[in-house]
Amino acid sequence: MSIFIRKPQESSVWVVFTDLMVGLFTLFVFTFVAVWLLKEESERDLVERNEAFTRKEQEYQACVDAQRSAQRKLRSYQTMLGEQLKIPIEKGQIALADDGKIDIQTSLLFASGHSRVTGQGRELLESVARALGEVAKNDTTFIVMVAGHTDSIPIHSEYFKSNWDLSQMRARNVADVLLENGFPPARVFSAGFGEFQPKVSNATEELRGQNRRVEIVRLNRFAEAAR
Repeated sequence: MSIFIRKPQESSVWVVFTDLMVGLFTLFVFTFVAVWLLKEESERDLVERNEAFTRKEQEYQACVDAQRSAQRKLRSYQTMLGEQLKIPIEKGQIALADDGKIDIQTSLLFASGHSRVTGQGRELLESVARALGEVAKNDTTFIVMVAGHTDSIPIHSEYFKSNWDLSQMRARNVADVLLENGFPPARVFSAGFGEFQPKVSNATEELRGQNRRVEIVRLNRFAEAAR
């Protein structure tokens, strides 16, 4: 009977080889898992980026659509006012700006240094109120600010201590005429700016006359308020 005895060197080689293979396999598994996890994370990141881009694109398009709608409404507003106020515009009694602002010189509405609307001024404002009312029936997206302005010459009287007071009361009285003629009270307010928002220099009387004015300014209305 013969007995085979493995040499110690051969046994140690196989152990080393086995350990090496196990180590390599483990490394392969970890590498595979790491690559798979990175791939999953990359795909999720790509999806999130695409979703974020889509949201931004939708928000941008919504802004563009809103701006175009506002421009269409402004053009319609200008056209309707231009038709309704054709005669006073042609007479030079009022001016209609590109942004829809109505500009009226105070000499047509008030006596010098006073805030009570004259008879002539009331007739003119009544025509403006009717025109604004017709436009407001078809367009609920705007309100109007009645803004009073003066020249730079100070005023001191028993009724007004400053140009600011005078401009505020004039704007208030013009707004009252609009309300008396049916313009919605929720869609108008008044403000006085005194001499602090001049159109031109106050160097001459002619220029100061341009600064003494009442403006009816179209302002966009919040959607919630229009309901």
